This record gives sequence, structure tokens and C-alpha cells, in this order.
Amino acid sequence: MSAQWPEFDLDRTSFADILSLFEVNLLDSETQSTKATGDKLEMATAELWGACGDVFRFAGSRQTYAGQIDGVVEVHTSDPVLRDWGSLVIYECKNWTDPAGLPELAVLLYKMQLTDAKVGMMFSTRGITKVRGDRLNGEGVVLFARWHLNRFILYFDYTDLEAIRDGTNFIELLMERYRALRLSAPPAGSESLRR
Repeated sequence: MSAQWPEFDLDRTSFADILSLFEVNLLDSETQSTKATGDKLEMATAELWGACGDVFRFAGSRQTYAGQIDGVVEVHTSDPVLRDWGSLVIYECKNWTDPAGLPELAVLLYKMQLTDAKVGMMFSTRGITKVRGDRLNGEGVVLFARWHLNRFILYFDYTDLEAIRDGTNFIELLMERYRALRLSAPPAGSESLRR
């Protein structure tokens, strides 16, 4: 990691303990929509942001005119890439047995627009629904946000959380996902794209 980044100082044992709290939910569809299962994922993400030094400051969840936002993170840096992110990032957590889809990502995008957040994140234990033909889905919202609204939705699944637990640097993962989306090619058939 370059010198401008603080160390990612995660207590991996504590993080592993938090992950173990909701691993059982991945197998049990009966617990899919309970507040308690979502709270466990929110707890894990709060732990991640707390380990990011002064670059990102976790500001908690917020009830706003845009609805409940699971997490708000303030961006404090002079790094030119992160300056493009604006002063805050919002995110949602979905600890479900199914991937987050079109409705969940559309709501996140709506909240991003109403709070003027340029970057939003979806932490979903099962990921998001992927593009299949012309069917609308979660990944389609990510691409629409990028290529029509110049907003960036980064998403992370349980595999990413396991990788972080096992040593992956969360800040580097954030930057890798952001660069990949920012430098991606527009989807085939996109017209009148704004940048």
C-alpha cells in the first residue's frame, strides 16, 4: 500500500467472531429477513470502517428523509482519487440467503441521489443478482448508476468478508473495486452516456 494510506488495523480475531455470528444465517432461509441477522452484518461492517484509520470515519446508521441508511461513512483525505468520492459514502447491508437484487440496489441508488453521495456500497452476504440477457437486476443498477448518473455502487459479499478476515486489506479492496468500475467499459448498447 502506498505511503498516503494508513495501515488497515483490523482485529482479525474479533472480526472472525462477528462473522461466525451470522454464518449460520447463510444456511437458514427462515432467518433471512429478521432485523437481528442484518444487525450482525452491520456490526461487521462497522468493525471494518473502524480499522481504516483517519481516511474513513464511521458515522453510524441514520434515519433520513431518504429512509433508513444502514451506514454512513465520512471521507477525510486529500488523496485525489478519494476526493472524487465526496465527503460521505452510504451503504446498505443485506444478510439474506438470496442475493440483493434490483429493488435493493435501486433503493440504495435513490438514497445516494437524495443524500448527494457519489459512492454507495452494498454489503450482501450472497452478493447481487447478475446481468442475464435483458432482464433487469442488481448488476444492471450498478451499471446504470455508473454510466448514466456518474455514481458508483461497490458491492461486497461473504467471500470478500472472509478474505478480509484472512488478511486482505479492506482499503485496498475498496480502491480495487472503485478503479475497476470507474475504468470499466460501458455496457453494449448504451447510448448518450454521461461521464
